[in-house]
Amino acid sequence: MENLDSERSLYIEAITQEVSKILAKEEKIPLENAEHNFIHSRTYNYLAYSNDPFIEDGPEDFVDLYHNEQKYHRLVSTTQLLVEQENKN
Repeated sequence: MENLDSERSLYIEAITQEVSKILAKEEKIPLENAEHNFIHSRTYNYLAYSNDPFIEDGPEDFVDLYHNEQKYHRLVSTTQLLVEQENKN
């Protein structure tokens, strides 16, 4: 169990670093600001505190969730949004 917690912590740290780099580049802001913004988002809370210990999403998936959270105020992937749109038609 301790090993799983250690692996999960390393995963969260690695994803946070990669997402922060992507956001800093996209938004043309300092890395520290991007990391601060991400850590204070619902997307980060999902990453860090989800009950699913087997989350295997990559950084791009979390960037997608983060952008949609900022735009739609919902924790939803672009794929989910497209499915919702198709179901409305």
